[in-house]
Amino acid sequence: MPDLRAGWADSLNHGTRLLAQIAALPAVVALGEYRPTDAAEAVYVHLSTQIEAQLGHFNALLERELPGLNARIADLALGAVVARN
Repeated sequence: MPDLRAGWADSLNHGTRLLAQIAALPAVVALGEYRPTDAAEAVYVHLSTQIEAQLGHFNALLERELPGLNARIADLALGAVVARN
């Protein structure tokens, strides 16, 4: 079933795309017997910054939404969701 909300699928997949991009970076850097290029280092910094931002959004979501979710789950006597670091 297609999702009809504009931009929703792109934002959902953004973290997955970031992971794929940063996972591919070591293979590029390992191609030679020399230090990583300035371009490779710039890509790493760029991707790391974006990943940290996504982790920040996720942690904020956990802090904001998890207590309410657990309260509703407790009301139904189903247990709890625990966030682990």
